[in-house]
Amino acid sequence: MKKLIAAALILSLVFSLSLTALAEENDTISFTDVAEDNWAWPGISFMVSHGYMNGTGDGAFNPWGEVSLGQALTIMARVAGETDKEGAPWYQIGFDWAEKSDAYTVPEDADLETLQAGRVWRQDMIRFFWALAGSEPADLSVLDRLPDAGEIGEDYRTAVAWSVENGISDGSRPLATITRAEFATLVMRCHGVLVPDAQ
Repeated sequence: MKKLIAAALILSLVFSLSLTALAEENDTISFTDVAEDNWAWPGISFMVSHGYMNGTGDGAFNPWGEVSLGQALTIMARVAGETDKEGAPWYQIGFDWAEKSDAYTVPEDADLETLQAGRVWRQDMIRFFWALAGSEPADLSVLDRLPDAGEIGEDYRTAVAWSVENGISDGSRPLATITRAEFATLVMRCHGVLVPDAQ
């Protein structure tokens, strides 16, 4: 009994120290265009403190700007544990991860510098999440009850069905764009599903 109490106290202390360390780390994060009492702040501070996302320069984060294809893929690559490649463009690890994980098919002879600036749709984001989680099979019949099912691309149907089954998304508005704040918040909320072994 004493051992169990001691173990519980140790775990409680470790947990408290972890929260304190994270809070102190987040105290050093600030951006001129998003306040700490904004709904998006927890996701933004989480992503920045984990090294998944950065600001856009001059002290800004650009939370309401659309996340680009290069940004989204690079974020997902970092969540997957990939590291930036010295001497390579910042978006290179994103496209390398995408091809390796089947998250996105890079067109043949594509100019990556131009491609990375492209838009990301909600169904793209869901496919990225699905690929990172292991491309698990899903029951496609769940799509039958979605009002926007007809807008879901053929290559995205399994990913969207998986996201609905796992409570990651409701499958709506598959062709809507994503802001950087929304992307950060969704990755934070789904982190345990995307990276089950993460601390």
